Amino acid sequence: MSARKRILLVNPPGKRFYMRDYYCSKISKAAYYSHPVDFLFLSGILSQEHDVSVLDCIAERISSEQAAVQVSEHQPDVLFFLTGAVSMDEDMPFLKNIKEKQDVLMIGLGDVFLDYSKLLLEKYSFIDAVLLDFTTGDILQFLKNPRACYDNVVCRDGDKIIEGARRYSNGVFSVPFPRHELFKHEKYIFPFSREKIFATVLTDLGCPFSCTYCPANQFGYKVRPVQEVIEEIKRLKKLGIREIFFKDQTFTAQKSRVENLCEAILSENINPSWTCFARTDTIDEKLLSLMKKTGCHTVIIGVETVNQEISLNLKRRINQEDVLEKIRLCKKLEIETVGTFVIGLPNDTKESIQKTILFAKQLPFDYASFNIFTPAHGTKAREELIREKKIDDQPLFMDSGVSCPSTSFGNLSADDVWELRKKAILQFYLRPRYLFNQIRRCHSFLDIFRLVKQAFGLFKAF
Repeated sequence: MSARKRILLVNPPGKRFYMRDYYCSKISKAAYYSHPVDFLFLSGILSQEHDVSVLDCIAERISSEQAAVQVSEHQPDVLFFLTGAVSMDEDMPFLKNIKEKQDVLMIGLGDVFLDYSKLLLEKYSFIDAVLLDFTTGDILQFLKNPRACYDNVVCRDGDKIIEGARRYSNGVFSVPFPRHELFKHEKYIFPFSREKIFATVLTDLGCPFSCTYCPANQFGYKVRPVQEVIEEIKRLKKLGIREIFFKDQTFTAQKSRVENLCEAILSENINPSWTCFARTDTIDEKLLSLMKKTGCHTVIIGVETVNQEISLNLKRRINQEDVLEKIRLCKKLEIETVGTFVIGLPNDTKESIQKTILFAKQLPFDYASFNIFTPAHGTKAREELIREKKIDDQPLFMDSGVSCPSTSFGNLSADDVWELRKKAILQFYLRPRYLFNQIRRCHSFLDIFRLVKQAFGLFKAF
């Protein structure tokens, strides 16, 4: 292969609307599908030395047959692919078929590799390597010598599997600007967007909090310079994109940094429209007011459960009064809120879930997302369930969104968990006052379109 390679980033086709990115995977619900941040960062990193193209078969609704043709037409030297526990059984036959027809270096990213990279390379001989951090330039060195050992890379040398050290850092890091122009933005869907087209932006990697059910804290916590983020937003504006979904696990983790970012947005007069994830213990009226002033219109807040014992076991402290206060504060500032809840956590009972549902109904959230607990790869919760012999130490199908769990991880059966989730959705969204308020808030055709999409996604969840 030549020094400058043709690289194709492939999000494989699937029978369902699979979301695979940031070492997580699930089936999309509620008409939601954002850009895979792994590929966004890699598009900038790899473009420094190679020619990069993107083929997102899920976003573009491309079938396996069409995808195989398009991959063949690209004739890549290197193919990066996304996979996950939710879709691996579909992904592997597709990728094997590609490898049999083309001489291509095949490199994978996905949640299953966090725990089983060596095992999966041994099982699937067509996979040449696995990348465990999409934010560093180590992959460029690996492409120059695909049989050497580099940090956060697992590869094969003949029959031998070589594992580089996993080194996740803290502090500040910088990446080349993502090649947003390579993505077909009109194909992506975000129910909270105020514009028809949006972009996904990641300003940090990992999370400083230690919730045991989330893999993000396993990557350390490092942030991009504020000015680098500002320049990316300015580049998006030149592309005609002013709607942004900040996909940081906790965008407000560092209040001072968010304040600096907001002040820079104001001084640069960029005027984006945006959404982010936050925790109630990381926001206050001063910060929310500044966020609103710079274009923030929606904040997604994790509540998960109101059971204090379960919360403590998950290292996720929840203060119900604080949650209520911060949501009311957002309401006062006219910032919409989305609450996320988890059904079927270890040690959950019907009674504890009923209390969580009741609490969700009492909160003035504009929207709520009820997810089924899954022992995600790369998490402490998964390790604990393996130690307790409640799950096997091997890759397994998992989905927290729209497919019935095949098992449960606590006191309830899988059917119980599924029925309680359906009950939560119906009880939250079919309240007469809630329905009336949603219709009353529609002031444009786009508002009506968003409401219809959300309703359609709601019914799909069953």
